[in-house]
Amino acid sequence: MRPYQGKRIDNGEWVEGWYIRYEHMGIVRHIIATSYAQIYANSHDVDPDTVRQDSGVPDKYGKPVFDGDILKVPDLYETPENTETRYHNELVTFEDGAFCADGTPMYDDAQYISDECEVIGNRWDHPHLLEVSDK
Repeated sequence: MRPYQGKRIDNGEWVEGWYIRYEHMGIVRHIIATSYAQIYANSHDVDPDTVRQDSGVPDKYGKPVFDGDILKVPDLYETPENTETRYHNELVTFEDGAFCADGTPMYDDAQYISDECEVIGNRWDHPHLLEVSDK
């Protein structure tokens, strides 16, 4: 099973492990357990809006790409006048049963992402990276 991440409610830090949605007597908890062997001692309540799963595709530095991450992607075109590498940012989402980068299923581009793209943040901590500039 691929790991999940979520932001802890108590301190706002990211935690990685197994995701558990626990409901008992009308109380719902969203938990990330960092150790399956000691699930009660190593579990953290997380904000359910921040829970995200590893896509199984690493970036060019080997860092796992999670749902909600922002990728720095080199543009694929260049002209004789412009050989400078330019970049744009793409948001990773989970849509219709597939991890996508700006709406395109990542299984089509997994090797390209692993070779050329870099995780530069996520939509919770770095929303400004998704803003479009007129420059």
